[in-house]
Amino acid sequence: ASERLSLEQSQGAESAAAAWRALANTVTPKRGETRLQAWIRVLHAGYVRAPLGLGRALPQVEVALSAEQLELVRLAIGHLRNGASLDSVSLPAFVYQDRSLLQRLGDLGLSSPYLASIKQIDSAPRRMVAVVQWVLHVLNINAMDGALLRLPLTPLPGEVHRELFALPRPTDDDTSLPGSPPLVTHFVAEHLGSSPHATGFYMTNRDAGFVANGSLVFDSVYKGWCIEGGPSSASVIDLMFLAHSEVYTVTLPLMRATGLPLGSVAVDYVGEASVVCPSSGLAATLNFESRGLFGGSFHNVSGRVVEVVSSEAEREREREREGDGERGDDELPVTPGGERTGPDSPPRGKTLFTLSGKWNDSVRVERDVGEGGGDSEAWELDVSNATILAMAANMERYGAADDNCAEFESAKVWRETVTAL
Repeated sequence: ASERLSLEQSQGAESAAAAWRALANTVTPKRGETRLQAWIRVLHAGYVRAPLGLGRALPQVEVALSAEQLELVRLAIGHLRNGASLDSVSLPAFVYQDRSLLQRLGDLGLSSPYLASIKQIDSAPRRMVAVVQWVLHVLNINAMDGALLRLPLTPLPGEVHRELFALPRPTDDDTSLPGSPPLVTHFVAEHLGSSPHATGFYMTNRDAGFVANGSLVFDSVYKGWCIEGGPSSASVIDLMFLAHSEVYTVTLPLMRATGLPLGSVAVDYVGEASVVCPSSGLAATLNFESRGLFGGSFHNVSGRVVEVVSSEAEREREREREGDGERGDDELPVTPGGERTGPDSPPRGKTLFTLSGKWNDSVRVERDVGEGGGDSEAWELDVSNATILAMAANMERYGAADDNCAEFESAKVWRETVTAL
């Protein structure tokens, strides 16, 4: 894309198109190789095709332990006190996946086709709903094929991981030409420290119009009847859509595993997730509720999309008031959900949509008509992996080749451990 842009600037779009077609004609697939694979071989030497890693549409979130497995788990955690961290606990081998946490984070690239489609949405509120759907997709991808039931290998400080995700360029893309190269999502992650466990990642596909930058801090706590862990409140993901000049700041819920002492383990998300977009003045909150100790149901999620600040003029007035040092009841701090944080403060901001359903299946979205009335509107979001499965059908995944893999890359760091497992 950069090469084509420079050609357009120096020679004009028509000459650039001719030069691009000439380049495309030199990319000849080898025997048994698709044109997509040929482009990756030419443009991204040192990468080899890897399994896509998409599992079933509905994630597996429950498992029954055998008597031997249950005994091993009890031996491992039986001495822990309530509130203890699991960092120093040696767990049995069957608990672990055959990949590092950084490699598991690489699964975020599977959502590339969905993220590429969001730029086509013109309405800011609908884009916010789409980003909320992406958050739920991420949680489902994280739960593919029982991944929530098994722990990834804990990365070492300085460990890195990189991947490519290639998808064909849409035929209606303005930059599409005969033989054009694929849209490529680059993903790279690094483990930054171990007390607490902190990981940063960067995922970009500027050609498709999105960039994601994440800083995740992981923790795990034993609570007697359950174990809670995952990204802490200090974790944040910034998702940028270049066509709309918008940045969405995302926080994620915790994971809770229950039933360990009884041998029937169920994993669910609990707590709150949020999405905030300052440039559009929109925010969303999602509340994840799981079954309690004595009853209830799993996988519940509810939330709403709120117009926190309705117009640029109102934001300008707020900036002027802050500059004058004024802060009345109307200017109390606002949470992502749109509530003032002062005592007995009523909700601030207009609720646009409400959401409710199951995070591992479908969520119903209803437009809030409010006191002013108006036409009601409702639809279902398929937040299972079925949408991702369909959109990623033509996508291919690539990892660093063995001879192009540095000593501190995940594939090489954990090779002997994975073989032993």
